[in-house]
Amino acid sequence: SILVIIIILILSINNKFNRPNKDYSEIFDITTNKNNVIVTSYKDFEYFSLKIPNDFVLMKEEDIQIKYPSDNGPSIVYANEDASINVNVKITDTTLKNNEVKESVKDLEKVFKKIDENVDVNFFTLRGHTIGEIKLISKAVDTNIYNHMLTFSVNDKMAIISFNCPEYKMDEWKDVSDFIMKSLKFNE
Repeated sequence: SILVIIIILILSINNKFNRPNKDYSEIFDITTNKNNVIVTSYKDFEYFSLKIPNDFVLMKEEDIQIKYPSDNGPSIVYANEDASINVNVKITDTTLKNNEVKESVKDLEKVFKKIDENVDVNFFTLRGHTIGEIKLISKAVDTNIYNHMLTFSVNDKMAIISFNCPEYKMDEWKDVSDFIMKSLKFNE
């Protein structure tokens, strides 16, 4: 019986190391908890790339101005058909060095805690870039909005990627948001 256990262990170890490693960057679809399959493809944003749902369309500049009337709104927005769910990108003029990302995100956290005391902030490193991740619920005119953001430095400028959807769609779209944000690749 000891020999059988040893053989099983050897086979399971051998099996474990001979399995092909699935590269996350090669996975392009995610199934929501409502069994909707969201197919994505990489979009290039000069310094980095990100998976965007194929059904999302690039919003026109005038539509972005209506949806985000502030001068600090995003410069690129991909949205679903009714523009209720979107992924937006902005490389700001704000100077931000890689070693300043944590401090900057912690400052943002203080501001966001005035909006939602349950702000979730995490940090990770990707190819030498410090990334600040922020999740919160904010208030809009007619509903609450789930926000999932990544903040980092590119060419010593602050870059922000944000996924937004109405809070009532958050249960279905939260995993999709995570999938999109985990797809971030730097074009270096």
